[in-house]
Amino acid sequence: MAGPACFAGDPLAAARALPRLAPGDVVAALDTGAYRFAHHYAYNSPPRPGVYGCTVRPDGTVRFATVRPPQPLAEIVAESGGDRRDALVRE
Repeated sequence: MAGPACFAGDPLAAARALPRLAPGDVVAALDTGAYRFAHHYAYNSPPRPGVYGCTVRPDGTVRFATVRPPQPLAEIVAESGGDRRDALVRE
């Protein structure tokens, strides 16, 4: 089993027996992704994930806040040179 990044550091498990999956099945890989914030890479153009925090108040209510929003597609395109189409297209 591996994640979406297609590189040597992406495997989640090896030699594990898994049930047969069918279209529409949901698979969850819990407690993963900790390094995406500190060691982001642009290979395959995965978007930088959103980062969210929470605070538990003394009365037990929870407040969630966005620390950093997810990277929008337009920003990925711009970082890849898409905002400089004149430099990428031959006339």
